[in-house]
Amino acid sequence: MAHPPFLNEFISNDRAKETLVAACANGRFPHAALLEGPKGCGKKTFARLMAAALLCQGEEPPCGVCGPCRKIRGNIHPDVLLYGEEGGARSFHIDVIRELKLSAYVAPNESPYKVYILCDVQNMTIQAQNALLKIIEEPPAHCVFLLTCENRSLLLPTILSRVQVIPIEPLPEGTLEEALRNRRPGHTEEEYHQAVQGAAGSLGAALETLEAGEEQSLFSKARELLLMAQGQGEFALLAKLCAYERDREGFLKLLEGMKSQVSGALLASQCQNGAENPTKLTALQLLRIADIIEETARQAAQNGNMTLLTTAFCSRLKSAVSG
Repeated sequence: MAHPPFLNEFISNDRAKETLVAACANGRFPHAALLEGPKGCGKKTFARLMAAALLCQGEEPPCGVCGPCRKIRGNIHPDVLLYGEEGGARSFHIDVIRELKLSAYVAPNESPYKVYILCDVQNMTIQAQNALLKIIEEPPAHCVFLLTCENRSLLLPTILSRVQVIPIEPLPEGTLEEALRNRRPGHTEEEYHQAVQGAAGSLGAALETLEAGEEQSLFSKARELLLMAQGQGEFALLAKLCAYERDREGFLKLLEGMKSQVSGALLASQCQNGAENPTKLTALQLLRIADIIEETARQAAQNGNMTLLTTAFCSRLKSAVSG
């Protein structure tokens, strides 16, 4: 079965996507559905896609480009409400469901339906589940409830009997690596492979691992540049920064990393508890460098010439360290 292009942004899980397409085509959208799958597999993302399909004004829902779809993508649709994202076991209390019930009987703001996305309902107390049961048994005609959970066995059988269960499956390792390449280009094959290991098929977990590696790499580059400024000439600095002449965003991130390091070193230099200043620069030098970073970042953000900016930055950085 062909899927709308917007729906194909959700990787794999063809069975879940076919269920959604069929529900839209047949006019039999469930008033309550349970998306079940391991942490990080995309349950909340798919719930938003379901909401978009229901409220879509395009010819092939979810189209991804109409007003309702764009608002849902931006998390600003007034008729799509999210509950229960934070907390652990039994942290989803009855007070939340009472608030939801009051809201449910209020008419939608701008759409035919109000969609309630209840995340991690395995964390609901028994009292909260019983309260939810009462409203999904006899919901207002304009309400749809989309629940997510990691394990349906933690829910009351009476809840399960009143929802359509849609499994969301973790991604195979090959599919996960391909998704990382598409979404985060520029890494080595080893970095992609390492990010996938231990992610248990979760795109979210793999992205977190990859981004943690990016942050560590940025930290190392920023520190290396500060150390080079102390021990090497301006030409060496220029050679190091030449790669950023066509990467304004990367240069801004590098400056942010340097700013963080300088701030930490400055704090350490002012402490009396023996904290180590890894840069070995004086407080005056660090303050000068902080000003240079701030000014360079401002000029880079205003689309200044990158070649001139990196050249001037190297010169000023060496001057600040030498002075």
